[in-house]
Amino acid sequence: MNGIYSNTYDEEIMPVITSNANDENEFLLNLPQGSTLEYISGSFYDGSGDSPDVPISAQDGSGTFTIVVDVDRSGSSDAANSFVDTCGGEDHVFSPFADKNTPRPDKLNFYFGLTVTFGGDVAKTGVVTSKINIYVGEGKQGGGHNNWWMGYTNLNQDGLSYNQANLPVPNSVTCTNVSETLYLAEQLAGSGDVNQYKIRLNGYRTS
Repeated sequence: MNGIYSNTYDEEIMPVITSNANDENEFLLNLPQGSTLEYISGSFYDGSGDSPDVPISAQDGSGTFTIVVDVDRSGSSDAANSFVDTCGGEDHVFSPFADKNTPRPDKLNFYFGLTVTFGGDVAKTGVVTSKINIYVGEGKQGGGHNNWWMGYTNLNQDGLSYNQANLPVPNSVTCTNVSETLYLAEQLAGSGDVNQYKIRLNGYRTS
């Protein structure tokens, strides 16, 4: 079952999902206003062969979506390798909470995919919406500090510090000179928590 949510703050489709697992793992993602978020059915992977549904639990007035994955934790190098491969290699994954010398996770408890549909800026780009698939995974670190990772096939960190990443979204509309809309992924400001990300508009690339 998929859950689709819109942060236009007037629409919400809530999935009803139950689980008997023992651990709740919470991930928060803040998106630009007008965006929607959908779990990619069957994308959950933890190396064990299980594939539970992943409910997107709620959104708040600031555009932050909360995703709660109710599963057991057990670090898996298979899950980490699959995550990196799915995203197109270690140059296309990052964590703002990892050491700058750590380009990829060694182990993940699990990862899953999300379809992000950004609300478009028609005045500047002629695009009504832009859609990408991102993948997020819960890391496995000592001391109870499980940092999260994000990946996307076009993700790069060109010209950025290790704790930020570019998410360029190709423009499919040819009537404008905008070839890509540029989004920036980073830690949600002021959160201080390893499970909170923000994706924000960061500019446009013209052809």
